[in-house]
Amino acid sequence: MRLHVIVGIVLVVADAAEWPQQVVQACGLSSSRAEVVSLEGALTLYMDRLCGAQNYPCRAQVTSAVNAMGDDAFKVALNEDLYNCALPADRSEQLFMSSFKIAGLKQQNYAQWGNWLGKAFKECPDLQGFQPKRSTWYPEGSGVRFLVSGTGTSKEAHKIEQCLSQSMQASSGGWFGAHVTVSEFTVSKVESNSWFGVGMKNFMILTRFLFVGLALLALYAAVAACAYFSGVKWLDPILLCWPEVCEGRGCILYQILCCPFVLIWNALRIYCCHCCHSYISWLCMPGCTKGMCWDDFEDPDFPPAQTSLGALKGDTAGGYLHQGGGTEWIRASELGGKDSQDHRGVQLFEGGIEADDILQGALGDCWLLAALACVAERPEILQQAIISKCIDPRGKYKFRLWTLCWQVRDTMGTQWVNIVVDEYIPCHATTRKPRFAQPKDNECWALLLEKAFAKMYGGYDKLEGGCMSWALSAITGNPAVHFLRMNGLWNAFQPTGGGRLTKEDEFSDEEFFRFLLKLKRNGAFICCSSIVPPDRKGLIDGHAYSILDMRTVQSELVSGNYFRLVQIRNPHGQGEWKGAWSDESPQWNKYPSVRRAIMGDEVLKDDGAFWMQWEDFVVFWKDVQVVDCETNIRTVATPDYEEGTTCFGPILSSIWGCLQYWLCCVGCKRLYLGRAGGKNVEEMKRDMDKKCGYDQKGFYCHFCEQTAVADDAYGSSDEEAGMVRYR
Repeated sequence: MRLHVIVGIVLVVADAAEWPQQVVQACGLSSSRAEVVSLEGALTLYMDRLCGAQNYPCRAQVTSAVNAMGDDAFKVALNEDLYNCALPADRSEQLFMSSFKIAGLKQQNYAQWGNWLGKAFKECPDLQGFQPKRSTWYPEGSGVRFLVSGTGTSKEAHKIEQCLSQSMQASSGGWFGAHVTVSEFTVSKVESNSWFGVGMKNFMILTRFLFVGLALLALYAAVAACAYFSGVKWLDPILLCWPEVCEGRGCILYQILCCPFVLIWNALRIYCCHCCHSYISWLCMPGCTKGMCWDDFEDPDFPPAQTSLGALKGDTAGGYLHQGGGTEWIRASELGGKDSQDHRGVQLFEGGIEADDILQGALGDCWLLAALACVAERPEILQQAIISKCIDPRGKYKFRLWTLCWQVRDTMGTQWVNIVVDEYIPCHATTRKPRFAQPKDNECWALLLEKAFAKMYGGYDKLEGGCMSWALSAITGNPAVHFLRMNGLWNAFQPTGGGRLTKEDEFSDEEFFRFLLKLKRNGAFICCSSIVPPDRKGLIDGHAYSILDMRTVQSELVSGNYFRLVQIRNPHGQGEWKGAWSDESPQWNKYPSVRRAIMGDEVLKDDGAFWMQWEDFVVFWKDVQVVDCETNIRTVATPDYEEGTTCFGPILSSIWGCLQYWLCCVGCKRLYLGRAGGKNVEEMKRDMDKKCGYDQKGFYCHFCEQTAVADDAYGSSDEEAGMVRYR
């Protein structure tokens, strides 16, 4: 006997033989090849038509053929197969197997034996405690061997043999034979499918599949290595496209076949890794080991000293000049004080990342804070820049920024860099209030991110005066496009290094609105600056603002006229537009359907955010900067959680993220319906003129929007107010 290994879950354990022609015909075999295989740790002949009352001829022929072979492996396999034929599918109850031999049966009536056998069991008084479940029979010597499984048991086998013979003879009606005798009656306990046994079988099956998977993986690795080193280009999208497939790109066939595995892989990468990292970080720095295993961190490269502040001027655009005075460096985790349980009340994120979290102080870095307010509209993008996800006991925080922002030093960046800072924040010595970016409640991520930019630029003073696109590109890693309004047209310029801009395209006011609306709905970041009219209506010239939203809203529910509105935010958190559609504007009451569509149940308040109609926007602003950003599986992040409220914060956050990922189809949407960020104007313009379709905010339709109108536009007379401005 030899051992042959077949790739799969089957092992051949005996030399192959040939079944006689009678077996082939009786069992309906497609081949006469006879072999014994090992399946789930047991031997079997692997024959489909061995069980069942109608397949008695097959059992008879196979039994005769196996006995003639004289091969022990075939005998063991046949006995196991026949034993399994007598077992029911449901083995949750404790079963017993009764085995007995009957002589004097008429072979031609084999199909009726099961029914008459059941009647005989019921009529035998000594078998009342045994309830048959399933049976099988096969020839053995001069008689037929019966195997009957059931629940319950009975003793005194010799009485049962007599009782069963009489019951069968009485109920047979001549079907069994003239003289029926029962002998060799035994009852044995059937081994139940224990948890351990089932587990071991499943483990063996998984092990075999794992072995096959590893073998196939090794084969693929060898072929892929040959393709890689051979330099054959057409093999790359076939064999070397797995990084793209894991992000929902690459070969369409691989995407379809690997979809479940890719979704599971990304869910584990996003949520499980984040959760494990949070708890490991906590476990590695218990408070009792402070001073022994870890201590408070102070950054030697950007120390809490005057050298890190530099020569400050203040926020000249907002009128907040630097007054000098003493500076006290206070840990960010101590700015919020302590709660009633003497725990630190400061959190890195509190209530999620929002644009309202960002308030400018006495530093002229409105360009940076306006950009942060834009990115705060997509917290998952900002989380990619903030590597630290919670308060660090050491006060050590890590950020990831693109070195493109170093172009302020006339150097174009080309890679991501990790910026590590401590949590010492410059504060006024008398009030202990931060001098620059202001915290909202007990949230400190904006203060620390501002410090990371200050370290990268070489000091806080280097943040005074800058370009919004620098900050947007630093956070996203994508290039910016500048739009300047000149002679009634918006001219698009792309930075080319060394402070130079190259013109790429131009847009009319109407085209530019459609262009920005499409980009904003797809997740782009937009900022604006440079006020043109001398009557600024509450706006600040030389100050950077962030565009939070852009909408088209019908003036009435059944009207074809529609307003084009832009939501803008001042990083100061106060000081707003005073014209049409401002917080105090009568237009909100004049057009209640617009108010419901825009505001819902919210109340207008002086929080630095305000609405303008597009017709006023193009009059007041002349500089718009855009950074398009991708929306794909890499932009899915774990939701923020409240620190300090419970130790289960990371777990609950991961569970909530998983529910959104699977039940709300966030994973599928980002994986297969995501988009890459446009790197230039041509890529950004794609699908700009579509009236109906699907984007990252969902489905949209502009067919009902026939005429764009304005109400009380700046510079118009009373007669012109409300007139049609564009079609």
